[in-house]
Order: sequence, then structure tokens, then C-alpha cells
Amino acid sequence: MHNAVLETDASGTFIASSYLWATPRDWAKLGWLLLNDGRWQDQQLLPPGWLQLARTRTEQPDGQRSPYGAHVWQTHDTNQLSCASNARLPADGLMMSGHWGQVVGIFPATETVIVRTGWTIDRSQWDSCQFLHDVLATVGSAP
Repeated sequence: MHNAVLETDASGTFIASSYLWATPRDWAKLGWLLLNDGRWQDQQLLPPGWLQLARTRTEQPDGQRSPYGAHVWQTHDTNQLSCASNARLPADGLMMSGHWGQVVGIFPATETVIVRTGWTIDRSQWDSCQFLHDVLATVGSAP
């Protein structure tokens, strides 16, 4: 990533879920790194097994499992992702979701990374799951 900027909040704290500014190409590179189990070219940048960890549902304090693992959303259950549609996504997929509809979809089975950096402030006007499904359908990889 050549153009990414990671900022802190007002108190100087890095927030792992926010404040990473990057170009679409750099977001795609991050998605590709995650898709390849933390490996970039000939270097292992994340611990081996990261992809499996990301596919493992985390347990909540109440004992229920969430569709979240290793700081990314899992796409196997779109009901848990607050999708407005009934769009189905590949069960092995991962998703990074931004505040105003930005999304990086990572689909290992088809080696596909999809990036959207646009802003849609009115959440009722945007459905990341439908968007990812439609792009996958266009490239022939929808479930």
C-alpha cells in the first residue's frame, strides 16, 4: 500500500476499525493480502492461519457466536450483517465494512476482491450485500 494513511482519534489513540484512509487500489491490496492468508508475494506478513482464524466465529459474552472474526465480517449469514436484501454471498467470504457504505469483499474460493469507496450517508439507500452479490454475479462467481 503506497497511499494509505492511518490516523488516530482526537486523543491520539489508534482505532483499529477506523481512520485508515486509502485509495481503492490500496484497499484491494489489503483485501488480496487477507485473501492469501497474510502472504504478499514471497513474504508472510501475518501469522500463517490468519484466514482460518478470520473464518472462525467469535463467541460473545452471552455465549452466542457472531459473524465476526479476526477483525472482519464473515459473509455466510447475511441476516447477521444487517443486509436490506436477501442477497446471498459465498459462505467463505469476508467483508470489511465502512461507516458510509464503503466495503471490501474478499472471496477466497473464486480469488475475488471487490472494493467500493463511495459514501452513502443515508443507510436506507445502500445495501453492501446486494452490491457484492451483483458484482459477483457479473463476474460469474455469485452463489
